[in-house]
Amino acid sequence: TRRRRWPALLIAWAAYLALLAPMLGLAQSGPQLVADRYSYLSCMVWAVLIGAGVTRAWAYKDIRTTRRRICVTIGGVGVVGVLAILANAQTRVWADSETLWRTVLAHAPATGTAHANLAVLLNDTGEYTEAREHSRAALAVLPGNRLAHIELAPSSAELGDLPTAADHPRLAPTTSPGDPRPMLPV
Repeated sequence: TRRRRWPALLIAWAAYLALLAPMLGLAQSGPQLVADRYSYLSCMVWAVLIGAGVTRAWAYKDIRTTRRRICVTIGGVGVVGVLAILANAQTRVWADSETLWRTVLAHAPATGTAHANLAVLLNDTGEYTEAREHSRAALAVLPGNRLAHIELAPSSAELGDLPTAADHPRLAPTTSPGDPRPMLPV
């Protein structure tokens, strides 16, 4: 069976699952749906397995050694190149807070926390109409979102909606257990 021929694969799979289990979301420990950082530790198992495979491929000593090493080298360079391109694209998402929150909303439009945090940034830059839209969208998803209530006030005041500006700071709960603390700009 394959289990006997490739024991490292079974061990790697078990280690991957053991490292991934706490991050599967079975027990939620925050507002995030998915976070890229959760894949680092668990995916290290596959990097070690691939490294062992490359080392083993280089260790063969037969007539095809040169061809095998060339193929392994080309394959390795190709994989590293693709990973570098993907990493570059992902780091652009983290360039600044506005890009991050807009990317989150592009992938998951019903994320109240992202709407509220984007409203903070937009109020700070004077984009009150859009800030008010995002505050309202956050409240539609998370009615008790303290940050969204607070951020709706200045945008509404700037746009001349004084009753809303006056009401929402009072509607903001003083504590909201299900509502995360506001994210600070990067």
